Amino acid sequence: MKPTPRRPISGLLLFVAASVSTALPSCHPGAPLVTSVRHDIVAYSPDKREFIARPSPDSGVVTLYDATTSRPIRTYRGGDPFTDFQFSSDGRYILGVSSMNGSAWLWERKTARVVVHRDDGVTAGELSPSGDHVLLRHGTVDASSSLLAAADGAQRMTLRGKAVRFADGGRTLVSETEVAIDTWELASMAHSSRPKSASPPTLVPNRGHPLGARVVAFSPDGREIATGGADGTVRFWSLDGRETGRLILEGTVDRLEYSPNGRLVLTGGSGGVTLWDRGGAALRRWNVDAAQFAADGRQVLLGGTFFPGVPSIHDVAAGADVLSLGERVSKPSYSPRQGFIIGRGDSHARVFRSSSAEPLAWLNDLRLPSDAFAFSDDDRSVLVFAGDAVTSRAAANGAEGWRVAIPGLLDNKFVRWVTGNRFFVTASWFRPPDAWFSETTRLRVWDAGARTERAWLAPLRVSLWSFAVPPIADHLLIQADGSLQLRDAATGAVRVRFEGLSPDPTEVKFSRDGRYAVAPGGPGFLLWDARTGKLLQQIERAPYISRIAFSKNRRLLAFTAGGEAFFWDLEVGREVARVTAARPMSRDIAVSDDGMHVALNTGDNITVYSRSGQLKEVVPYDFISGFRFSRDGRFLFANSGEEMWGFCFDLAMRRPCNGRGRSPGDLMVLSPDGERLLFHRPFAGRGVVFDPRTQRRVAEFKVPFEPDVGRFASASSRFFALSDHSGAVTQWYETATGKPVTADVAGEAGKPVTRPAASRYPRDLTERIEIDSSAGMLTLTQKEPKRRVIAQLGSFPGGAWAVTDPSGRFDTDLDRASLLSWQVDGKAVPLPVEIYSRAYFEPRLLPRLLAGEPLPEIAPVTHLSTVRPRVEITSVRPVMRDLVEVSIQLAPESASEPLGPVHDVRLFRDGQLVARHPAPRQRPTCRQSDAVERWRCETLVPEAEKTHPITFRVRVSVRDDIKDVDFAAYAFNRDRIKSPTARAPFQRPKEWARRPERRAHVLAIGVGSNDNLVHFGLTHPEKDARDLVAALEGRLTGFTGPEDVVLLTDPNGPTPVNGAPTKRAIQSEIVKLARRAAAEDLVVIYFSGHGVRDQRGEFYLVPSDMPAGDPKSGLDRFLPHAISSTELIDWLGDIDAARVVLIIDACHSGALTEGSGFKPGPMGDASFGQLAFDKSIQVLAATQPQSLATTANRGRSLLTDVLIHDCLSSSKTLSLALACAAKAVPERQQREERTSAEGSERQVPALFDSGRVALEVPLKAEAGGRAR
Repeated sequence: MKPTPRRPISGLLLFVAASVSTALPSCHPGAPLVTSVRHDIVAYSPDKREFIARPSPDSGVVTLYDATTSRPIRTYRGGDPFTDFQFSSDGRYILGVSSMNGSAWLWERKTARVVVHRDDGVTAGELSPSGDHVLLRHGTVDASSSLLAAADGAQRMTLRGKAVRFADGGRTLVSETEVAIDTWELASMAHSSRPKSASPPTLVPNRGHPLGARVVAFSPDGREIATGGADGTVRFWSLDGRETGRLILEGTVDRLEYSPNGRLVLTGGSGGVTLWDRGGAALRRWNVDAAQFAADGRQVLLGGTFFPGVPSIHDVAAGADVLSLGERVSKPSYSPRQGFIIGRGDSHARVFRSSSAEPLAWLNDLRLPSDAFAFSDDDRSVLVFAGDAVTSRAAANGAEGWRVAIPGLLDNKFVRWVTGNRFFVTASWFRPPDAWFSETTRLRVWDAGARTERAWLAPLRVSLWSFAVPPIADHLLIQADGSLQLRDAATGAVRVRFEGLSPDPTEVKFSRDGRYAVAPGGPGFLLWDARTGKLLQQIERAPYISRIAFSKNRRLLAFTAGGEAFFWDLEVGREVARVTAARPMSRDIAVSDDGMHVALNTGDNITVYSRSGQLKEVVPYDFISGFRFSRDGRFLFANSGEEMWGFCFDLAMRRPCNGRGRSPGDLMVLSPDGERLLFHRPFAGRGVVFDPRTQRRVAEFKVPFEPDVGRFASASSRFFALSDHSGAVTQWYETATGKPVTADVAGEAGKPVTRPAASRYPRDLTERIEIDSSAGMLTLTQKEPKRRVIAQLGSFPGGAWAVTDPSGRFDTDLDRASLLSWQVDGKAVPLPVEIYSRAYFEPRLLPRLLAGEPLPEIAPVTHLSTVRPRVEITSVRPVMRDLVEVSIQLAPESASEPLGPVHDVRLFRDGQLVARHPAPRQRPTCRQSDAVERWRCETLVPEAEKTHPITFRVRVSVRDDIKDVDFAAYAFNRDRIKSPTARAPFQRPKEWARRPERRAHVLAIGVGSNDNLVHFGLTHPEKDARDLVAALEGRLTGFTGPEDVVLLTDPNGPTPVNGAPTKRAIQSEIVKLARRAAAEDLVVIYFSGHGVRDQRGEFYLVPSDMPAGDPKSGLDRFLPHAISSTELIDWLGDIDAARVVLIIDACHSGALTEGSGFKPGPMGDASFGQLAFDKSIQVLAATQPQSLATTANRGRSLLTDVLIHDCLSSSKTLSLALACAAKAVPERQQREERTSAEGSERQVPALFDSGRVALEVPLKAEAGGRAR
């Protein structure tokens, strides 16, 4: 046996001294002295004081010697000829590996006790630098590695792949595959993973499998479709084509099956068979490629498809294999009622009783191929196709019932019952005696009762692979006449003809109720109404981009893909419109210089749209290409000579430029300034110069030859030239008179008249940027100074669009982000857009990249851990009226992995944040300078360090006016990657009585004068607060009050209602308000006074108890006494109400939600804007972050005055009143010609509205007022 080449062991110091028999002199201080030992020295201890030697290379016994005296210390016996040895770094253990025999031994050095002995194909081994773990590698082709604890030999995990190693001084274990790098922290077994990427990550539409779908399955309730593809994913879909979930496998997916209750999924393919729960957790994996659920879903039958093996039966509840068939067969499957198991043996089928694995003797003795018999629907009888007849036999003992003769020379027999057992189908190869190599398939339908053939199938020439037996009684599904058809088995009549593509009938699956049929198709599936054949849904590939055009002002980019055109505003950096045509738009597209209009060739005509996608004009010219707009955008034209046909159309007057249209062969050329049009009719010998705006003739000219090309002089439109096709004959003319001139006069001497090629892109942009279109995306590459990809952009089905850069920064419409997912190196990564932390979401990313704006350094998306916690809402239990207890469980993605770090668990009720774990007030004080590290410290769930699932409970109130409540929860991993969202419905019990009315709570704060602060006096805040309370009274429809009113005003003004607006008083009142408010209530918090912003953009409210001094001399010593946005997060975070409105009438107040670059969405941010997004808080701020607020003529601040006087009195709802104030403030200021305190800046309020308001608040219109 040829020995396996040795693999070096990491950290191994290996000396081989064959038959050392003399002393080795010490050449260096401290070197060991080896005396006469006739052994092979194979390893030295870390301190060089001892060494291991063996009598011979094939010995299974080794001895530990003292390196100074050569005296034997201890003997270690293994029994195998060892090839490699290693000491642990601390000298506690010795590892020996025999790669020849595939075994490994681990001994305690001091006692020679065997800690580990493995003989499962070990090829190499390695001790961790700390000596706590042993890594053993197995196999060479299908390689794997085992991680063992050195102390007791317990196996901690098994990893697939060859590239597994210790790292970080033995603190971590790294496994590297072709697609990902996985890392485990050995102390906690916390797992992180990141995909390997050689190309930038890209956002792509969630529209199926990039390499095509291969298998499809219906959920038992018929509400969900699952597809599997060659990309190694299983995708779950709603019936309307929305992707709802994904599983990631190793290798292709060839088998897919739901359990009967729909809670489990079986997948199979090149990576083995895996049992999953529907939530995405892998429960068990087997190295087989065939599996099937039993009819009751309690067991799984396992085996091989192509290679025989011994099938086994796995008990799902027990999680263990409970029965083995005892024989090697392939393709095992259950009979219809699960009474028998059929498999393919060496040359014939084998049948077993599924309850006992006992072979069914009589059927096995017939030695039939597996397709030559078929069990009835009730498992009582069997059809047997043997010899020249089909017989019906009792399954229990083989007693023959009836027989149907099928004469002829037949081979490779096939028989199947049609659902209902009234008919059966046979097929066989027919070999005529005189032509043994001529084979044809005979597919025939038989009436089991009459024992006669139904001959309707014969003329259709349906092959064995073009038919299937659907779960519809007395029907066959066949592929004939280019379509998929459902036919009556008795008569052959077509009952249903399915629209669209015609897939293989064997791939079609029907829903349990028979309403729908589905088949794999393209990247997804084809869904039909099974009763009518109407195609209901088809998942199609994103069409390729065919034409691209820019406006010359670099404002608008337009491109076509399939039957759609997409318009992008490059200054905003997003898609602004899309239009759809009846046919693919594969021809030209043009954009006006100002970017306001786009012209598309839609086949029979040219269609002009505005930049917003509004149809403006239909130009009835076909066979036109190369058209473009004139400089002023008035004319749409194509010049003869540049294209085969010329034309010109006046978009303003909606008529041809020459007043008479175009005929084939007409030569038409529009001057660059759009002032003159040349027109020449074939063989007329003369032409006309028009003014296209008035259609007045300016001049006529004679042409002594037949011109094919025309153009105006490059310097001006004073001269034009006509030439034949070759350019050999050219004549110049004066435009104003039509008189011939020389080229010298025209200033064009030596410049040939050739067909000019008009650039479709602005010159300055195309000189810097190269644009390439592929796979439905546009790639923008910078040419100089160093060639590099700067961005990719695309428009996708469903209105989704995206921009990405090579690091993974992205910009998209977050409302449609669920339609997209990340793709790395062409492989599907099951991560939706929203999961990435806010560092990667960059609004207006495209214009910033085009402008070369430097962006903050971030780690590439591909370096982030993709291992996410699995969050489940296990129960929602009523506690008392309007109060429920929600149980949330945190578990690892895979049952075989530890949970690892979990951060910031969030619970939502109907889209509104109601609880967090750990709660903000229970979080530790963390002082890390890095924001991400500080977030990790503050939001870590301490219990998640355990290796088993953990559960915690939260009590939450529910609204009394909503019957059905939707709870949702998610969490984050250490890289702020969001987990899948868990959902649980709750129905309000009928016995819970409703409260008579909802309540409105108002906290109004007015901070004017402050004796301690210089230059900070205001006269209007107290009046603002009182007037707003008065304006709300009696206007809130459906609420009591507002009776719960708290008013904090200046101590130096009129007597305050509830006290002075100190920092402590404001905090106290907000905490009290949080206790009083119920889930169905309205909360309004109003502040009028001073607001400041620090250098980082953090916003602060100024209370009345600030320290003495002048803030203009420096804010540092004053800010700790102000109310920061961080403190507002803590104070307002506990408010649980159906509607929370925050109105801040102060300078710089827009910084409250926009501070620190807030970006809306579930991005793991800690800003006030994130809290407002999560809790659906509407925030109306008086100014933009950098601006000052001002006062109105009525002694109130401008925002408050507009809100009270112009908006609350005339708006139908509170939301409309807030939007009205945001719009009306600059309008009012302009009317009154009033500027800000700096004398130049207009006041523009900032309105933050997440768009997810849980409760709309109607307002009563003021008497005589008109509601908006």
